[in-house]
Amino acid sequence: MYKKNIKNVVILIIAIIGAACFNLNLDTSVKIRDAFTSVDAILLMSFFLILFIALKQILDIKDRRVKIVSLIVAAIFAGFEVVGYSISNYNSLAGIIGSKEILLKAILKFIGYVIVFYTIVIYLYDKILSRVKLKEDSKIRKYFTDNKKSLFIVALILFIAYLPHFLYNFPGMYTTDSVAEMEYALYNWNAFSNHHPVFHIFIIYGCINLGKILGGAYIGIAIYSILQMLFASFTFSYVIKYMAKKNVNIVFRILTLIFFIIYPAFGPYSITMWKDVLFGVILVPFTIQVIEMITNKEYFKKKRNVVGFIVISIFTILFRNNGLYVVLITLAILLMFLKGNRKKIALVLLVVMLFNILWKGPIFKLLNVTDGPVREMMSIPVQQIARTVKYRRSELTEEEKTKIQKYIDMDLEEMGESYYPLISDNIKDHFNNEEFNNNKLDFISLWLSLFFKYPVEYVEAFLDNSFGYWYPQANNGILPTWYEYEYSEEIIGYDRKPVLNLEFLDGYYADINGRKMPIISMWISIGFVFWIMILCIGYMVCKKKYKLILAYIPILALWLTTIASPVYCEYRYIFGMFTCVPILTILIVSLANKKEEKIKEVKAIEGVKSIENEKKNSEEGK
Repeated sequence: MYKKNIKNVVILIIAIIGAACFNLNLDTSVKIRDAFTSVDAILLMSFFLILFIALKQILDIKDRRVKIVSLIVAAIFAGFEVVGYSISNYNSLAGIIGSKEILLKAILKFIGYVIVFYTIVIYLYDKILSRVKLKEDSKIRKYFTDNKKSLFIVALILFIAYLPHFLYNFPGMYTTDSVAEMEYALYNWNAFSNHHPVFHIFIIYGCINLGKILGGAYIGIAIYSILQMLFASFTFSYVIKYMAKKNVNIVFRILTLIFFIIYPAFGPYSITMWKDVLFGVILVPFTIQVIEMITNKEYFKKKRNVVGFIVISIFTILFRNNGLYVVLITLAILLMFLKGNRKKIALVLLVVMLFNILWKGPIFKLLNVTDGPVREMMSIPVQQIARTVKYRRSELTEEEKTKIQKYIDMDLEEMGESYYPLISDNIKDHFNNEEFNNNKLDFISLWLSLFFKYPVEYVEAFLDNSFGYWYPQANNGILPTWYEYEYSEEIIGYDRKPVLNLEFLDGYYADINGRKMPIISMWISIGFVFWIMILCIGYMVCKKKYKLILAYIPILALWLTTIASPVYCEYRYIFGMFTCVPILTILIVSLANKKEEKIKEVKAIEGVKSIENEKKNSEEGK
């Protein structure tokens, strides 16, 4: 009884600290003595009671590995929250290191977050995710989409679900990037750069010219929209079919179908002329192939599997320029960890690299295509230099100022004024590609020297330009806005004209972009879904299913490319993470909870031996 009372007192103290620190006000204008009193007392008490009850339940968990992993994941989330708040509100680390008092508040808030997140994470690991299991009865999967007939039926259901968006936004949805690609396809076919992937422009070119034959360029846009809807519908249907093949519980397969139908972005994106959409969809079969490699021992024994993976890898590269990094990083890591199949993985890697060399070499030359300007990869470095100029210009030497202007063609005062922490375009567009190509080492030397002199500015510039990819509360619209249609008529000879009057969709789109949809809006958050990925990876560690972590490599590689992108929070850049949610959560967690086949084999052998021994003893007795 004494030990039980001590335990309850400890839980009580932790719950008080967690509730108070979690609700602490981080605003730099609020003094620490007032930071705890600015919260509604009733809400705080309710939160404390919930936390106290939850802590009593989870402290009985004895698995040390689960506790350690949960604490690490909770600390990561807490760090994201504290840093993200400061960056989101002040575009700097002022909300953390502005003063000793502010730093103390940040530390206390971090402790509160750790306690709360630890409680949530360990509860999910022990009580929720552990129940997501495969349905071993093979008959169950016959009920729902493990055959070609059901593949087409589910695809048709999805196509019909996306159709209203097409009919209301006829001939499709598009933005400035889409119109730029249309212009290339219509007027500059023989001279353009690979800034927008050439292969995607090929597709637009084919659709528009087919449309012209049938009556107008706008019909070509409609053809493009329909083809993309079909591609998305069949790919998402294949996800459910694959889950059935892996014996995922039918309840989760139905939930996956519902997810693909009602998730706010999928309908509008299925008709949006963006390279990002096709790339996000192709990333699904690419990830499934990776899962097959790590779960199916027979995968590499079939040549068609290897050929299929090569084809999917090539399309992943063709649909988006950073697809090359996703494929190469994935293959390189698979080469390291799948030791028994290194030769075949190396073959895939070699073929993919040779294709890329051929594509960007002789084929580009034949088509008079130039590679995209190097400035597109320089967002973070130029933002870091521009921020340094903005806040430390008076401290720079004349030599440093001269060199900066050599690579960024702007007056330093103008550079400081033009610097916008969340988007690099204002500075990136003035980057001197030719000067950089001629003096790469000199630029790197300048960039590094400024980093060692002004590390805080560099870190803040990086965080400002990327926090939307890891901070759930970052807000950014995800759908095209209507003003982008204003000049489309002069390009394709047709403007958006609804075939079916569904005006309520305007409000629906506005709610999506404004994240005004309770609960669902959090699933639109890049940062939140990235947290889900981290949570699942942590669960793999808890279950010691390290090989399954390889399934997350494509998405993690994509995420790494986005945090170096020009925009702090661009949903379409990382659309592939959202299309892969069902297979990287439900499927992978189900596989992680699967009992080891070896254990079953051992038990079967032991069972056979036991029967044989009984027979032998029986015969001897006779």
